[in-house]
Amino acid sequence: MEISRRRVLQAGVATGATAIAAACAPPPARKPPVTAPATSPTTVGAGPTIDTVVVVLADDMRFDYLGELTAMDAEWITCVSTAIETPMCGPSRAAMFRGEYSARTGVNGNSQTMNMDDSDTIATRIHAAGWRTVLAGKYLNDYPWTRGGHYVPPGWDAWYAAGGASFGAPGVDDTDFIFQVANQEIRATPANRRLFCWIAPLSPHLPARPPARYANAQPPLPPVAPSFNEADVSDKPPQKRLPLLTAAEITAVQQERLQTGRSLLGVNDGLVALKATLAATGRLDSSVIVFLSDNGFLFGEHRMVKKGEPYEEASRVPFTVRWAGTPGRTEGNAISSVDLSATVCALAGTQPPGHDGLDLTPLLRGGRSVRDAAYIEPPGSGWDALRTPTFKYVEYGTGDRELYDLAHDPFEMQNLAHVPAQAPTIASLSARLAQLRP
Repeated sequence: MEISRRRVLQAGVATGATAIAAACAPPPARKPPVTAPATSPTTVGAGPTIDTVVVVLADDMRFDYLGELTAMDAEWITCVSTAIETPMCGPSRAAMFRGEYSARTGVNGNSQTMNMDDSDTIATRIHAAGWRTVLAGKYLNDYPWTRGGHYVPPGWDAWYAAGGASFGAPGVDDTDFIFQVANQEIRATPANRRLFCWIAPLSPHLPARPPARYANAQPPLPPVAPSFNEADVSDKPPQKRLPLLTAAEITAVQQERLQTGRSLLGVNDGLVALKATLAATGRLDSSVIVFLSDNGFLFGEHRMVKKGEPYEEASRVPFTVRWAGTPGRTEGNAISSVDLSATVCALAGTQPPGHDGLDLTPLLRGGRSVRDAAYIEPPGSGWDALRTPTFKYVEYGTGDRELYDLAHDPFEMQNLAHVPAQAPTIASLSARLAQLRP
């Protein structure tokens, strides 16, 4: 199958909004260094030596759908203040592979993924450090471009990328196939060989296609946010003041919400099988598993049905970690998706090509903050933003600004950018944004 930009449903979500639980909002963390710290050792403190690192990257999964993944038990660290570097599939994935912001990768949109330099990525660095590398699922939008289905980018030992010649099996659901081949490669890896796996299901990207066994499932969906079909958007910049959703749009997105939940049931099955395989091969107790998404999606919040926006539903993503020897908890300090690159490379004893990400080991293992804010840039241009555990701040090329107090307004319904009392906060966040901006 060809990986390309799929249609984005132009619709809205069900009426009758009910509030969802407010995000955990701890005090702001300490200011991080501008560049990444030195590589951390694979063994930290009294924990086990890590010889297996697995990244599971969902496609367009919102943070509030994490409840569909019951495979994530109390052993997982749930990070509730994670911002995606660019809220769009291709740019965010390229940023992870390179460890640098989209402004540096040359991938600012889904149609530009061929611009990423794949001769030097986290895969080539980790492979050069002696680890076996496996990719199963979505690589980058539009892969394999004009290079043919047998093209394998440097650094990968086993390759099952969507769009390539080795992807898919007749009669097998795509999500099932992705986890099956990943588990197959884990079992085939010698016990004394260190292993890095990148598992990237195509779900729940619209149009969401759940496995046939879940075609009629009724999973418990996250409640509809009060910002759905927002009644008053006069506080938003003029270009964000969209018309109210129509009844037809609302009905259509209600179905897409359900299909999204159903498709994630297949991902949950894959996570269960993954954990079982790691246990059966003796790797579970020496592994780090990271689950996240490449971006979120607005299901009618602020009258929008799209991604690529700074609002929480598009730019905040799930980020959960099972780190052998480290108890599970809820972690509220700031994280950027680009930090994934520095973290997995540190575990492998190397560094990513770029230096925009920070190694999260001190945070995940010891609860010590590594950054005070995460930078968010758009697909293309027009705005950029930062997110702290307590604030979202956005600057537009038009001069418009948005400021949201996430601790008291997690649904971003009251733009405080024009409130005089917020001037000191705006000045501080604007200065920090200028520091983070590439």
